[in-house]
Amino acid sequence: MIVMKVIPWEPIGAISSRLQDGRDVLLWVDGRPVLGKWELELERWTEKNRQAAGGKPYVLPRTSVTHFAEIMPPE
Repeated sequence: MIVMKVIPWEPIGAISSRLQDGRDVLLWVDGRPVLGKWELELERWTEKNRQAAGGKPYVLPRTSVTHFAEIMPPE
């Protein structure tokens, strides 16, 4: 039997600094889930599989990231 679990979304303001070390984090951005990571040099969230012009990381607007969920391995 397949059991579906609800993703435990938390407000982005409650994120722990340990999740801002460059690891992948699930972000809620403008009404959709996005795989993102914290860019230490930019001090901003970036979208993981998307690039801006010149191959630079695609920076997410601060106000568009509202929630996060830590990525955990299956139980």
